[in-house]
Amino acid sequence: MDKELIKKEARRFLKAHKTMVIATSSSGNEPQASTVYYVADDNFTFYFITGNQTRKFQNLVQNKLIAFVIGEGPKVETIHGGGEAEMLKYPY
Repeated sequence: MDKELIKKEARRFLKAHKTMVIATSSSGNEPQASTVYYVADDNFTFYFITGNQTRKFQNLVQNKLIAFVIGEGPKVETIHGGGEAEMLKYPY
């Protein structure tokens, strides 16, 4: 499949969904997962909000690596990925 067509379909899929599961790791290397609301821009940068008292926030302060999955059923369609989280402060 053409790379631009894949990107177009991925953008469509991401705009059609509102939640994703993110995975972080605690200071003791315990995996933890949370469902969050997100938005993604056309460059596939994801944004979500969390409080600074949450486990996911505390985990990301110590270890910026994150994984995510967005999916739906009954037909199995998913987008998953990962990377390094960057904390933004409001106002930007």
